[in-house]
Amino acid sequence: MPHLSSPSRFVRGAFASPELAAVDALDGGDGAAVLRRFGVKPTAMRVQVYEVLRAHAPGDRLMTPDEIYSEIRRDGGSIGLPSIYNVLSLLADVSLIERYRLGEGPALFSARRAERLGALLVCGGCGQVSGRRSAALEAQIRALAGEQGFTLAETTVVLRGLCNACACGASPAGPAHVARRGTPGRLS
Repeated sequence: MPHLSSPSRFVRGAFASPELAAVDALDGGDGAAVLRRFGVKPTAMRVQVYEVLRAHAPGDRLMTPDEIYSEIRRDGGSIGLPSIYNVLSLLADVSLIERYRLGEGPALFSARRAERLGALLVCGGCGQVSGRRSAALEAQIRALAGEQGFTLAETTVVLRGLCNACACGASPAGPAHVARRGTPGRLS
């Protein structure tokens, strides 16, 4: 079973406060102001990293540190990859961003939204990961947990399969690539 966690939901061993739970990357205000509001000194590097993640929040895109690095460099920023890892760790620790680990490979990050991602869709062909919000799915999970007397700390459902491009053979990875890597649709 893949390791999936979002330690950014916890702050020093406790649940994030209601104030942190209300953070939404799509709220108004510039990145520096948001960082200040949560006690983070808004250095140029921190603001750049947060703004890249925030820019992709409407599409629920999850990004690797390398993708963040490439985007900042493409936009003319000068930041090293180790600095990006440090900034991501800090922003996750104060719950401004979400961190997801899906087994092997780098962690994925997204700007925090008031409504947490409910499902991650992972393509076994090209490796694309996208997130979706679903109040209906969240309600079903809470009902299932309630039936068992289980108190949820957090939930994320991982769906593995093929994105549209890979399923149609439009991706260079294509369905044949998936057959070599594992069985599509099989949860591991």
